[in-house]
Amino acid sequence: MSVEKLQIAALPLHDAVLYCLRVDWSSRTCTADMSAFVDGLNHWAQPRRLTWKKIQEVVIPLREPWGPSEQINSARQEEGAYLVEMQSGDVIRIVAESIEFT
Repeated sequence: MSVEKLQIAALPLHDAVLYCLRVDWSSRTCTADMSAFVDGLNHWAQPRRLTWKKIQEVVIPLREPWGPSEQINSARQEEGAYLVEMQSGDVIRIVAESIEFT
């Protein structure tokens, strides 16, 4: 899925395990490496990468108000930002022009 203005809420991110979140300052990208259930929860998770392009802001709290977890609960777009809610209760906020899911 590599389309401009891809909707993050439509991606199979629920229960995906987030391994790494990287910001590349020079290319203005933020990349999340994960295992996602792209074929549904009844199949094994597969390695995937979510890339935000032309980023302007990245906020990554790690307070774990609901307890520790590396899994994604949900993702949505709101007021020009991409929001990724972790099952820890933390919400990652990224302002970017577009995303790519590979």
